[in-house]
Amino acid sequence: MQARFITVNNIRTRYLTAGDPSNTPLLMVHGRILSAEHWFCNIDALGQDFYVVAADTLGSGFTGPADFSKGLHPVEQRVDHLEALVDKLGFGEFYASGSSHGALLSTLLHLRMPDRLTKLVVNGSAAFASPELLADSVDATLQRDDPRIGKLSLRDWHDWMRGYVYDPGCLPDAAFTPVMTAYAQDWVMDCWRESLKGHKEMAKRPDLRIGHRLDQIKADTLLVWGRDDAGAPLSDAEPLVAGIARAKLEVFDNCGHMPMMEHPDRFNAVVRDFLMRRSR
Repeated sequence: MQARFITVNNIRTRYLTAGDPSNTPLLMVHGRILSAEHWFCNIDALGQDFYVVAADTLGSGFTGPADFSKGLHPVEQRVDHLEALVDKLGFGEFYASGSSHGALLSTLLHLRMPDRLTKLVVNGSAAFASPELLADSVDATLQRDDPRIGKLSLRDWHDWMRGYVYDPGCLPDAAFTPVMTAYAQDWVMDCWRESLKGHKEMAKRPDLRIGHRLDQIKADTLLVWGRDDAGAPLSDAEPLVAGIARAKLEVFDNCGHMPMMEHPDRFNAVVRDFLMRRSR
């Protein structure tokens, strides 16, 4: 695994990468709180078969600074940035794996370029829920975590993540040290807040929602869900399985919101098998 920086739309953009660039690219998109280290346990393993690029999304990690207080909706800005990133890296056909908020971003990216982004992995995401539920979730997150999240120590990050995983012992220190460092940058908390506030406006932006457009998803889609995910309960996956034409559900027992960290060996094997299988 290597860390690299590239300028995309005048924004300094960091990504973690592994694998042969001649292999099919796999774009990995993290959730709304973490950074590319979300995929710390997966990048090298999946890099054996794919050209893995795990990017810090716009306004997260070390990709920025950005200004979500004006201009396009934060979700739209992030999808624009991902589209510009894959273009700059020269991706032709590629695959994507998105977790939580990252699943929304990668699915919206597929809807923009269905002939290029041909396989999707959606990992435990409440981002497909109704805008009302998203707004309630944003209010709860802002009340609970702002401004504390910008001041967490490494031990605090472990304690904070307990609510997201089945067994906190699975969480590697190496994945959270860069996250802690990223939040020390003076612009990151502003981006985090404005991004969350943008979710409260989703009712006005059907073009940025997916739940009513599942029939437009043409990619082979793997849904990876933790049976014990409190933030995105397993019942959230049911309409996705029913509504996406080529969807398959893989449920992980004894698993919360982070199957890629909680059960990395199984996750890597399941994702590899899905992506290497011939399209239906």
